[in-house]
Amino acid sequence: MALGVWALVGPESFSEFVNFPPHRHFVRDVGAFQLGIGVTLLLAAFRADGLVVALAGYLVGPAAHTVVHVLDPHLGGSVGQTLLIGLGALLAAVALAACWRTKHPDMGGPELSWSARGAVTSPDSTSRA
Repeated sequence: MALGVWALVGPESFSEFVNFPPHRHFVRDVGAFQLGIGVTLLLAAFRADGLVVALAGYLVGPAAHTVVHVLDPHLGGSVGQTLLIGLGALLAAVALAACWRTKHPDMGGPELSWSARGAVTSPDSTSRA
């Protein structure tokens, strides 16, 4: 993870250290992916749930990649690519939230259901006649 953060925040010094041709946008992209991989490995050390680990780790990569595209629009990519990468991050976040709520319903807020009259109710609400 440290190398990913370094490549994101200091692409010039990172390129010099690893003797890589300096290309700010490309090195930041690499940093975003390294950060995602690092978060995945870190989470895997503490969580047994592979799907949550995979979704959370994946989410970090495109989220950081989207930030790179927003910060360096003149160095690489297009608006369309930025939107697609951001959409990938958003979909991963939605999938992670749905997965988390399925596995931890007690932490996801009250369960709602529809009453016979079409009103939304929760298990702790009382019926009024």
